Amino acid sequence: MRITIYGKGGHGSAPHTAIDPIVIAARTILALQTITSREVKPGEMAVVTVGYIHAGTKNNIIPDQAELGLTVRTNNPEVRKQVLAAIARITKAEAEAGNAPRPPFVERTEGTDLVYNDPAWRSDCAGYCNQRWQR
Repeated sequence: MRITIYGKGGHGSAPHTAIDPIVIAARTILALQTITSREVKPGEMAVVTVGYIHAGTKNNIIPDQAELGLTVRTNNPEVRKQVLAAIARITKAEAEAGNAPRPPFVERTEGTDLVYNDPAWRSDCAGYCNQRWQR
């Protein structure tokens, strides 16, 4: 997933004239970390990882936007729906709380289907590999 958070750029010496998308992004990242610990039922599997944040080009310039790159992993389609809805809800709420000039853009950029390893096939394969490499 890619999330773009919008702000209003400005000079670092006058942050009161800007809307800092980096601050909104930082709050968003912290809030996203609560999804798996506070919203997903214990025993269900979910992972939300913010793998990157890109914003700005200079240390004294407040940028117009910040981009977050996320990975979401679940093994249950219903939990995935729940997690994706929570990401959208939290991201929108943090942008509103930060007075962002427009809602964030949440984009699903890639996805990987759940991998299921058939137990019988896995056993056959493990037996072959153990015999082949003498484990």
